[in-house]
Amino acid sequence: MTLGYSFVSGPFPVASLKSTLSVTGDEEKSLVTWTMRYEPNRGETTKAREVLEAVAESGLQGLKQRFG
Repeated sequence: MTLGYSFVSGPFPVASLKSTLSVTGDEEKSLVTWTMRYEPNRGETTKAREVLEAVAESGLQGLKQRFG
């Protein structure tokens, strides 16, 4: 399964964000791959990376808690 999405505006310090979340595997285990391509707002490169890393970590932990 693959899900793609993009933000045209939002709470993140980025001018644009395109992301893909893919899940592969079987009944025993799964591999989740989450890619994010973004353009940080001017002067906010570090902040953008930190915020998006936190979003990904939180999202992946949520998946792990929900589906084990």
